[in-house]
Amino acid sequence: VMHHLILAEGQCLQYCQKKIKQKAALKRANWRSVLRQKIVSSYLESPLKYKAPPSTSGDQLPEKETLENTLQNWKNQRQKTREFILQIPEADLDKEIFKHPAAGKMSIYSMLKFFDSHFINHRRQIERTLEAVE
Repeated sequence: VMHHLILAEGQCLQYCQKKIKQKAALKRANWRSVLRQKIVSSYLESPLKYKAPPSTSGDQLPEKETLENTLQNWKNQRQKTREFILQIPEADLDKEIFKHPAAGKMSIYSMLKFFDSHFINHRRQIERTLEAVE
């Protein structure tokens, strides 16, 4: 689950890094962008299950990895995202820099809300798994 989160957030960052270079083409996020983010968050917070994109599941995940390495990879990914966001001019933070694979274009603010909802959803999954193992 942690590797899935690392991959998903890493791919979001890669897209944003590419998109920010096309600054002139970026549109300001509007009410539709906010609505898309709210729909994604509501879906993630619901009991509905969904399949992860192939690029963040299956063969893309390591068969075996230590918790220590996984935690370090997680911290590294979060640090890269933080550094990227901090270098974006304030006037561009509300532009459609992020694109969710299912919901479409959103702002960096909406990306962070997606990250939060995505993490909460998977935290529940981890808790259910731990309860089943006990």
